[in-house]
Amino acid sequence: MTSGVLPVDTDDHIFEEAERLCIQALRCSSHYDAYVTATQAAQNLEHAGWKRKTGMTQQDIVLKHIRRNGSISPHEAIMDHNITRLAARVFELKERGYNIVRQMRHNPVTGKSYARYSLAD
Repeated sequence: MTSGVLPVDTDDHIFEEAERLCIQALRCSSHYDAYVTATQAAQNLEHAGWKRKTGMTQQDIVLKHIRRNGSISPHEAIMDHNITRLAARVFELKERGYNIVRQMRHNPVTGKSYARYSLAD
């Protein structure tokens, strides 16, 4: 019988946990502190050379996030992956042949619009 806690045996797990907690924090603010902690752990890995170790580019990270979660927003790119120029990475992925579409959304609290990027069906 398992406790429901996933083992922390790979660096990918840290990033996956930050992504999972991001979605939970969007649904319920009680998960926010755990999300911040997980995001800081992921950012620490990036600052420690995780990209060099894995060989993943920002494009690879964006594509992986979209495939796992269905889409990505600029806020998620910044908070989860320290990627500040999401539109540029999406443009580069499109140049590589990926059919990525942009859907404009509106924040219900601020009323400001933002983009979500996903792979076309």
